[in-house]
Amino acid sequence: MKKPILKTNKSSEIDRVVLEHIKVPQNPPEMILVVGPCRTGTTALGNVFARLGLISYMQPIKSMRRAVEEGAPVIDWTIDQQQRVVFSKETLGAKTESEFFDPVQELLKVGYQARKIHLIGTCRESRATLGSWVQMWGNIPMSGFVESYQLIEKIMKRAQKLGVRTTHYVQEAIGTNNPDLVLERLLDRVKVTLPSQNTRAADWKTGAIFGEENSKTVFFDVPPNRFVAGVKESQSYHFKLLLAQLTAKQDEVLRNKGVYQIYSRFVKKCENDLGITILED
Repeated sequence: MKKPILKTNKSSEIDRVVLEHIKVPQNPPEMILVVGPCRTGTTALGNVFARLGLISYMQPIKSMRRAVEEGAPVIDWTIDQQQRVVFSKETLGAKTESEFFDPVQELLKVGYQARKIHLIGTCRESRATLGSWVQMWGNIPMSGFVESYQLIEKIMKRAQKLGVRTTHYVQEAIGTNNPDLVLERLLDRVKVTLPSQNTRAADWKTGAIFGEENSKTVFFDVPPNRFVAGVKESQSYHFKLLLAQLTAKQDEVLRNKGVYQIYSRFVKKCENDLGITILED
């Protein structure tokens, strides 16, 4: 595959950065940790949980790893010990060594207990994800795209063996089901309750705008607006279809590397975890 993942001469510093820059309290809160390939809906889920009142940390580990790689200042992640539950999200990819890692392993490395983590692994139909990658980055590295899918499946399997609670989630769940129903099932699984019976988690017409000072979101870098504009400007949590027109070579790569199969397995596990049916094309 052309455009391999870019390596760095700072691998050891990247691997150690969490030991110096994540501040874990003695009795840390429960953590809902969302992890998935870039452009699989992690930011939108972050907004869901932030609107429900959870402090939502946006890519703290990835941001510090990239900072080391780029020689930039590293922002500490101090986990709020006053909270009962917090939310954090990380993404996998797209291009460099620092962007491919296992967030669960990084948290365990700094002393977070496996029993206090609920991992939500996200996935999305591969043509849709690829279309979004091309939209964001243009000529994307296929090696990184494949690695991000292979890695999320490995992360989920490893977490389960370690006793971490897990939930599989695919973006298409809200394309073939009522988004409020899907979120109701997801929130029930991670034991987060809605503020009132009249609250609709998929309704974003009122309340703080994602990323603004009172929005409960905490950033560790400054994301380009094109990465967050869709969530900031949206008035609801909804499904958006975006399919890339694959070349024969791209289709061959995704098929031979098992990307299509990984997504299909995620769909089945999401159906089982949330008790819903998802229609695949």
